[in-house]
Amino acid sequence: MGFIVQTPAIQDALGTAIATALSADAATFSVGYPTGGPDEEAVWIAGDFNAAFPRRTSGGGARDEEASLKVKILVTHNAEDMATVRDRAAALAALVDDAVSDDPTIGGLAKDAHVSGCEGNEGFDKDGRRQFGVTMTVAYRTTALSA
Repeated sequence: MGFIVQTPAIQDALGTAIATALSADAATFSVGYPTGGPDEEAVWIAGDFNAAFPRRTSGGGARDEEASLKVKILVTHNAEDMATVRDRAAALAALVDDAVSDDPTIGGLAKDAHVSGCEGNEGFDKDGRRQFGVTMTVAYRTTALSA
C-alpha cells in the first residue's frame, strides 16, 4: 500500500492563498512556470518539490511528510537603478510571506508552514532591462495518508 504525497494538494492550496494576496496587485501568478514566459512582474510556484518522510505514525496508515516548495518572483523593468526593481520584488515577496503567515495550515492541509528562506538575484534581460528575482522557500509539515 503506497502513500499519497500531499505536496500537489498543498501546491494548489498555497497557489490559491498567494493568488488571493496578489489579487489587488498587477503581478501575474501561476502554479508552474508561466506559459509563454514570465510577464514584467510575475510570481509562480515552481512545479518541483522536495519531500521527506521522517517517520510512520502508529497503525501504518499515515506518515509524517516534511517538504519545501519554491515560490519564484521576477520583476523586469526599464529602471535607472537596481534598487527600483529590487524593492518591487521585495514588495511582492512580502505579499507571499503574508499569505503563508496568515494561514500557516495552508487551508487546513498542513500542520504548519513558514517561509524558511529567501534568495535574491539581480540581472538583465536581452533588451538590457533590469531584472530582480527572488526565490522563496516555503517549508511545511503534514501527514501523508495511505492510498
